[in-house]
Amino acid sequence: MRFVWFVLHSTLVPAMVIALSGIGLAQDESEQTVLKTGVKSRQQDTTQVQSSAVLPIVRPASVSTDAPLLPSSKLPQYRLAESEQFLNEQRKQDPLRFILQHGSELLVIQLELQIDGRTFTEARQQSVLKYLEALKQTPLESSSLKPPVPETVSVPEAAVSTKADDQTPESSSVSEPNGDEEKPAEATPPRVPPYRYAVETLERLQRYQAVNGPITDPEELNWLLTRWCEGPQFLLLDQSFQAFRSQQQPAWQVLDVNQDLVIDPEELKQAEQSLIMCDANRDQVITFDEIVSRARAVWTKTEVIRSAGTFWAWPSTVSANEMLERMRSRIDLPAETTLSDQPELLWRIHYQRSDESQSASELTFSSADWQNTTTENQQTFQLISSGLNLECSAIQWADSDQVAIGAVWDGYPLLPGLDPNGDGRMTIRELRKLNERLGQYDMNQDGRIELSEIRPTVRLCVSLGPSVHEELATIRGLIPEGSESVVRGPEWFVRMDRNQDGDLTRGEFPGTPEQFQMLDRDQDELISAREASESEAKSAE
Repeated sequence: MRFVWFVLHSTLVPAMVIALSGIGLAQDESEQTVLKTGVKSRQQDTTQVQSSAVLPIVRPASVSTDAPLLPSSKLPQYRLAESEQFLNEQRKQDPLRFILQHGSELLVIQLELQIDGRTFTEARQQSVLKYLEALKQTPLESSSLKPPVPETVSVPEAAVSTKADDQTPESSSVSEPNGDEEKPAEATPPRVPPYRYAVETLERLQRYQAVNGPITDPEELNWLLTRWCEGPQFLLLDQSFQAFRSQQQPAWQVLDVNQDLVIDPEELKQAEQSLIMCDANRDQVITFDEIVSRARAVWTKTEVIRSAGTFWAWPSTVSANEMLERMRSRIDLPAETTLSDQPELLWRIHYQRSDESQSASELTFSSADWQNTTTENQQTFQLISSGLNLECSAIQWADSDQVAIGAVWDGYPLLPGLDPNGDGRMTIRELRKLNERLGQYDMNQDGRIELSEIRPTVRLCVSLGPSVHEELATIRGLIPEGSESVVRGPEWFVRMDRNQDGDLTRGEFPGTPEQFQMLDRDQDELISAREASESEAKSAE
């Protein structure tokens, strides 16, 4: 068996190294490729396009700490019942299997997880033992667990007789008050501080233990963690999360002027003008928001032009035939569809909670079926098959033993490819290369782009901690190969660049045409920040 070796070195993220070596998948005679990379962490900059009114990004509603923090209220984006059923059928066996269904194609993915050198099931057992030890050290009568004592109101001594013997029938009888007698102070009800819900898991377990007695059974504690505190250890993202996005194709809707689901040669010629029509505020910068707004105004078709697939968890105790029957009970699959026991993709993730820079992700696949397009400054695996773009990312955003996984069929198939720097804006300089970028979608090179030539993109994510929904809520961004570093330019340039696109047009430049031509060294009718900086440095010599 031959193996393909590649080595790429990252210059942006020290923790990231992409190395390709061969380890083999199942019993396959074709070449195997292994991709290795680091794991995204919260400390790293993962900023992407933000949400707006016309380009919505569905994010979870914040859960108030004044409400009971049960798993169902904390994790509405995840399928808790299916997650728990999957773990029960998995019976603590490793590795994990999943099925990515797109049309009639079934892609089997095998996931091997380790947390601090242990399997993820062993990591949960270790956490249970730590909780049990911490609970042993908590006194049941701890003052912090006692109910609050009501505040009482003192009564003036003059209004109360200190001796019961001083009272006589005559003195105890009710008499009409006169104006000279002092009225007793009115008693107010006791004030009890408002109840505070326990947010931290250990505090909730301590309160439970204070009421119900010591927790000594690991199974009981694991049940409390699953049903009452944190939810299942392995979380499956809800199938409907961001499902609306798979139907949205604003750039296509703007470019396909006659709405025949083909961008013909004439429409390709006027593609730049079609996007310029999206510039509602006429600032010579076209934002994603403006493209979406224009698409909604011009697109009249109502039928669904692209359908999303599904993502399934495949328990170890379920056979291939039984799994196919489960899938057919919920979705339409051709009768000839088969399901292989052997994975097509093998994904190994090693999380290190004490040192995130040591966390690593490794993806093995058949090089005959997939093409790797991952660039050296990325921490997301990007693979292309005959009918699918697949992006796989591992993130570590919590010091937890809880793992989440999810997949979304990402819409906006053209937008990331048309925006080379991934900032959600298309400038004049970027529009000049629009036809060149559109040409990459013309697979058969016939001068026209059909919708079937646009591969759908599936984003698959695994996270340590329930953070998959945060990663998949944003729009995917592409980092082009050989992208230049950003040049700010001198202060006068920044002040003149009103639309902040990194270039000065004749309309933005207040000087004479001769001065503009002198600064525009490449004579492309734009003064770039680099040209301005070079001219500034030359004049200072």
